Amino acid sequence: MKTFKNFIFESNEPPKGYEHHLKDEHAIADHIEKTSADEVDRGSMLDYFHGAEAKLKKTPLSDIKSGDADHNIPSKKKQAKYSKMPSETRPPIVIEKGTVVDGHHRYRDAVKKGETHVWAYHVIDRD
Repeated sequence: MKTFKNFIFESNEPPKGYEHHLKDEHAIADHIEKTSADEVDRGSMLDYFHGAEAKLKKTPLSDIKSGDADHNIPSKKKQAKYSKMPSETRPPIVIEKGTVVDGHHRYRDAVKKGETHVWAYHVIDRD
């Protein structure tokens, strides 16, 4: 028998409050700012994501790899925060070409919990 939690997450409905399509670099930056526990350099994000959009998809964890260690400083405090968060309400991570760009702690939490899928924004270059 499935638990209610598994039933919700196994559905194809994304977490409430998240757009299906982030139409430009501003929308991507907004999502990252909203979900980040740290201060974010918006100008750098706008430059990095210039000409891009992102689509929300339920994504197999096996298709995702951890991002660059230089841009991913693990924090026990943040990791503990995400370990307490229900999987079905966890904010979507942001990936580009299968690599985590934002949401490393959320990604590690999903891996640790043995999840098979996460909600992720797939960055697509429009140029």
